[in-house]
Amino acid sequence: MALTQNDFSKLRKIFATKFDLKDLEKNLKEQINGLPTKKEFYDKMDKLMAELIKGREEIELLPSKVSDHEERITKIEDIHPNYQHAS
Repeated sequence: MALTQNDFSKLRKIFATKFDLKDLEKNLKEQINGLPTKKEFYDKMDKLMAELIKGREEIELLPSKVSDHEERITKIEDIHPNYQHAS
């Protein structure tokens, strides 16, 4: 539901009694200036999502690498029991 001119008039009267509208507008503009633009926000989100996807892909690859290492370690332990070379 959009505000009408009558709504804005009523709001101005309410705020005019408690606040100076010019100061309120100035403060609001100062706060808004610190916010990123839509483009800046979406660019950051794109980078963040790319990093998230990359991290998930790496996590998916990790179990197969660990499994391969376990197999290799077991073979080495069979060849060299007690971590000693056979004499």
